[in-house]
Amino acid sequence: MAAVEWSSTRRAFEVAWLALVALLVAAVLDDELTRERTGEMRGVLVVSVAVDDTRDSRSGVKFDVNLDLSGMVDIVSDQNTLCLAYKAEPSSAASVHTVLHSVIHTQKERKKELQRMVAGEEKGLVLLDFWVSPFAQRCRIALAEKGLACESVEQELLGEKGELLLRSNPVHKKVPVLLHAGRAVCESLVILEYIEDAFPEVAPRLLSADPLARAHARFWADYVDKTVYGIGTRLWKLKGEGRAAARAEMLETLRTLDGELGGKAFFGGEAFGFVDVALIPLTSWFYSYEEHGGFSVQEEFPRLAEWARRCGERESVAKILTRPEDVLDFIGLLKKCYGIVE
Repeated sequence: MAAVEWSSTRRAFEVAWLALVALLVAAVLDDELTRERTGEMRGVLVVSVAVDDTRDSRSGVKFDVNLDLSGMVDIVSDQNTLCLAYKAEPSSAASVHTVLHSVIHTQKERKKELQRMVAGEEKGLVLLDFWVSPFAQRCRIALAEKGLACESVEQELLGEKGELLLRSNPVHKKVPVLLHAGRAVCESLVILEYIEDAFPEVAPRLLSADPLARAHARFWADYVDKTVYGIGTRLWKLKGEGRAAARAEMLETLRTLDGELGGKAFFGGEAFGFVDVALIPLTSWFYSYEEHGGFSVQEEFPRLAEWARRCGERESVAKILTRPEDVLDFIGLLKKCYGIVE
């Protein structure tokens, strides 16, 4: 990731210019945005626009614009108009394309969205989401497995958090939050169980009907929750002895999970289930953990790697997981935010 030294004046100019570009593009393509969504982020400018009116509401709409930007852009978060973040990936020409991942909300749109959802006017399912969050992806995968329609509403997490998120999850103030007829359910594993309980007639069931098997699944999902992501964060945040200790813990954690998986197709046996949903979104982060920890999941834990490949063949997983390269770019953004220099 290229580093560019800017004066404060130059930086302010660049940020203001990018904000103007995003707003102009949103205005020109507003009609198109209300009609369709497009695919993954690539190495060109990508703007995500939240459109909210009385007829339709969409969030996280992405479209490509052939605008090549070099260098780095600071995060901009303006409550009334624009929230921007960025990531960068090298192009084939070894230059750096800046990908601008933005969410545009006017204050009026935020208020309308908040009033509609919290008042329960939205009778369906709404997920407060963040594009790279493995915890939000757990919920999306579970919903997709069951064929339950859900509106995903992208949240600003790197700048000022939105009013809807703060009101829906005032304790932790983080995603995911599932809104069901305006009522909030927080924390990803809690949401997975809520989906099981709220829609008991909808197959497939992610938790077994057997109490012992259910308890076993909850134990291992909780183990995943308390280990993988936190240890992985220490891997990319720390250096020296701290990173070495995190590496050892990660290998031990993956070894434990590999042992529990054994020769089974999935953690619960022959059927994709609760523990698989809990762990599979984190496999998109394995590449970044390998890069920072100097190990290979494929070489060290081939059964776990094969399980990840098997899960990745499921439509519910393939269409939701973030590309490992995009996760690595996002970690690069976080490192810049935290002032971490390799």
